[in-house]
Amino acid sequence: MRTLLILTILLNSTLLFANTEGEKFALPSKAVDQNLKIEKENQPREIVIQPPIIETATTTWAREKMSSLLSNDKFIVALGELREKAKSKTFLWIEIGFFLLMILFRTWRQSKSRNWFTRYSVGLVLTLFIWSGVLFLIPALWIGEPFHIVLGTIFQVISI
Repeated sequence: MRTLLILTILLNSTLLFANTEGEKFALPSKAVDQNLKIEKENQPREIVIQPPIIETATTTWAREKMSSLLSNDKFIVALGELREKAKSKTFLWIEIGFFLLMILFRTWRQSKSRNWFTRYSVGLVLTLFIWSGVLFLIPALWIGEPFHIVLGTIFQVISI
């Protein structure tokens, strides 16, 4: 095993030093190294940073949407309440528990399937249910009205 490892390392290291002129396993000469160093030193070092090209119509649209979102006082108040209620450790444990319970249910249900199609469809449907529960159902039930206001306002601003 050691000899194979040593041979692999030697082969890789010798291939790194191969010349492009057809000579195999030859180390590059000092003259080539000196020429490369001279060429690298003579090149001017200019750093050009170009800003990304963004269409002005897109930026104005995004600014309008953001300003309409932030000008809504009901949204700002609901966002503050949402942040305070979501900090609860109970909320975190409920989401973790739901996620783990649903993963276990999904694996059990997939193990009972006899067909590859039912196994695939059960996995897909339950995965969608798990993520919709974690992202929408549990926060809507636990947080309540502030969550509805924030989601509704964001959806309205995006869809207009």
